[in-house]
Amino acid sequence: MPKDQDTARLEEQRTSGTPSGSWACDLYLSGEAAAQVSFASSLDPAIVNDGLKTSTGFRELADGTGVADGSRRAVLKCGTKDVYFGVRWDSVYPRTLKDTYRSGQAFRDVFRAFVDAAGKQHGCPAVQFPSG
Repeated sequence: MPKDQDTARLEEQRTSGTPSGSWACDLYLSGEAAAQVSFASSLDPAIVNDGLKTSTGFRELADGTGVADGSRRAVLKCGTKDVYFGVRWDSVYPRTLKDTYRSGQAFRDVFRAFVDAAGKQHGCPAVQFPSG
């Protein structure tokens, strides 16, 4: 097997909460990478509020579907509700993505795939995250 295909394998997955409220999933990878990545979503007004949406780094998405902070946090307008989506990488996971995909788009692609999949549960629109 080529080295880049053996870089990271899912070893353990832990989830908490429910997709209809606040939800989190931690993925622990084994192999050469031994990395961790965490995904979260929430409808909780204590999390999804104007303070978050106007915090440093958030910008309006060009298509008007919400706000995003690069390729790690977003608040989307999903019907009548706002939904928070976030991803957190440990210090190893970014190196794994860069080694495997050799592309600056890897983080955005992983985040977009998560938002697209989780967003369907909330009736969220498809989103175009800005480049860079």
